[in-house]
Amino acid sequence: MKWEWFDRSLEWVTIIGKGNRMRTLAVPEQVAFELAPHRGRGFVFEGRFGGHVTHATISLWVKQVCEEAGLDPRDVWPHRLRHSFGAEANDETGDLRAVARAMGHARTETTEGYTRTTQAALRKVSDAVARRLG
Repeated sequence: MKWEWFDRSLEWVTIIGKGNRMRTLAVPEQVAFELAPHRGRGFVFEGRFGGHVTHATISLWVKQVCEEAGLDPRDVWPHRLRHSFGAEANDETGDLRAVARAMGHARTETTEGYTRTTQAALRKVSDAVARRLG
């Protein structure tokens, strides 16, 4: 991720994903607040020797955060965080298409694999049908 991908106000970031596909996402206010003092040139998260961080470094960071939080680092890895993002975003918004776009999926069927059906969501479905019939 490069600083130049952000707009001037750090409200939006344009991500370049697989196949050089671009998507623009809103930056959460708290993230913008944390990033603002560090804004510069080059990569947002630089590696020890310049350039971007490696997958191994990101995995190490996730492990360290897990340990500090008292979680078993064997239960959490970077891609699992992506799954959690998709599931939480879908639970919160109920908008699978928007979640698919945020995740860079061309098809909502791909995003469905990242989501879960909660008991609360199932209850809403049952209640909606009961209201309709009732």
